[in-house]
Amino acid sequence: MAIKRFEAQSFSTSTFRPRGFQYPVGLTFIGSGTGNVVASFANTGAWVCPTGVTSVDYLVVAGGGAGGQNQGGPYGGGGGGGAGGYLTGTGHPVTPGTPYTITVGAGGTGSNPGAGATRGANGTNSVFSSFTAVGGGGGATTPGNTSGCAGGSGGGASYVGGVGGAGTPGQGNAGGTGVGSTGAGGGGGGAGGAGGAWNTTPLAGLGGAGTASSITGTPVVYAAGGGGGSTSGDNGGSSGVGGSGGQSSPTVTRGTDGDIFTGSGGGGAHQSNGSGSGAGGVVILKYNQPLVIDQVYKFEATSVFEVPDTVTEVDYLLVAGGGGGGQHWAGGGGAGGFLTGTGHPVTPGASLTITIGGGGNGGITDTTGANGTNTAFSSLTAIGGGGGGANPATTNGLSGGSGGGSAAGGPVAGLGTPGQGNDGGVGNPSSPFFSGGGGGGAGGAGVSPAPGAPIANGGIGLATSFPGTPVTYAGGGGGGAHISPSGPGVGGYGGSGIGGNGGLFGVYDATNAIQATGSGGGGGQYQSPRSGGNGGSGVAILKIGTFVSGYSIN
Repeated sequence: MAIKRFEAQSFSTSTFRPRGFQYPVGLTFIGSGTGNVVASFANTGAWVCPTGVTSVDYLVVAGGGAGGQNQGGPYGGGGGGGAGGYLTGTGHPVTPGTPYTITVGAGGTGSNPGAGATRGANGTNSVFSSFTAVGGGGGATTPGNTSGCAGGSGGGASYVGGVGGAGTPGQGNAGGTGVGSTGAGGGGGGAGGAGGAWNTTPLAGLGGAGTASSITGTPVVYAAGGGGGSTSGDNGGSSGVGGSGGQSSPTVTRGTDGDIFTGSGGGGAHQSNGSGSGAGGVVILKYNQPLVIDQVYKFEATSVFEVPDTVTEVDYLLVAGGGGGGQHWAGGGGAGGFLTGTGHPVTPGASLTITIGGGGNGGITDTTGANGTNTAFSSLTAIGGGGGGANPATTNGLSGGSGGGSAAGGPVAGLGTPGQGNDGGVGNPSSPFFSGGGGGGAGGAGVSPAPGAPIANGGIGLATSFPGTPVTYAGGGGGGAHISPSGPGVGGYGGSGIGGNGGLFGVYDATNAIQATGSGGGGGQYQSPRSGGNGGSGVAILKIGTFVSGYSIN
């Protein structure tokens, strides 16, 4: 058979789809744009890198620290909570198919009113790949821990003049210093600046500025520090996302929480009137996820397949050639081996020969049917179907992808190949039927006719929806039968209507299997010309995904 080069018009194209597109655990936002996916994680989860994605832009913000709370009585304001660490970048390499754990840091929990002197709790870390954003530092308290805690950004000091907590280099800034003379706490540090100290008026330190990111397509401010607690005045967190410090005028208020999913610090308490909680962090990934167009290639003749440059795996269906039916009360031919699977690795740019198996010839003048030949692609081989047995020569069926049926009087049917097919049926030598066994099919064994029940159908094939509309392949051939004055014999039908029918003495000859289905030929009858049916040729079908960009995900 001549080798033909693959030609572009021999494929069909199915629906557009993003290969491996997923909705991540904890997803709060999916952006749409030309080829871009924006996935925002508000909770800890996992992200499996989709096929075709090799780099991501990222924003990783840790949980913000809580504001500090002072003891009641003469004590003034606690320090504001520091913002969670802020990390961002572009083009970070990732590996398709690899699962990445996404850890989203929680904000530190603020104190309830009347709980006494309580240092603010630090936020917890957010993690993606090799990046760890450090949780924000908690605000200080009086009496006791008058200096703010270190963190992504540091917590503010309490009013007696402690030191603001240190920020983590590259992620945030230090908290502000408390002021004893005014009773004001220092502001927590932010990603965009240090926490504030005292003012010329008796106000607490402002929270450090946050930093705006446009990774989602719209500028959003993250990681601002919480304002320090005061005896009077309004100390809102910088950029409007950090918690405001508690105050006494015009009414007593507690420190407020940082805005959700920004990693901002909570506001410090006025005395013991309650401090604000830090905001939980966030992890945001942005990447170009190539669209995949499924292309389906069907090969009915030996060809060379050129693997496209962007393709690393294929889905496949391989069916070998079916066996020919024997002659003279003969067994039906076995179906060719049936192999299917997904994700078989291939090398981009490689030239791969696809060998299509031919159907075996039916037996002529008391000869056994020939085995079909193999269908092969890459490291995969579907085995040709076994030929049907014949009288008076080789009465046993031959083994193959599916086994051939034995002739009437043949004690052994051909065996099928595990994972590819089934055994043939054993013939019935009882007069007046003299029926050959049916050839095995991919979906079931060939029928072994019993006395009084001489029908010897071929084994059924397998229906597959690969790559789209269901099609049945690899049915076994029906066994041939005799007729005598004492009663009729019945030739077996081909499996699933695609295997060849067995011949019936004096009524009809065996028929060939349907081409390009890998089915077995029918077993021949006794009367001249007494030939068995030919097996059907095999087939190979490949499905690949071709990456394209310039589309919108809706």
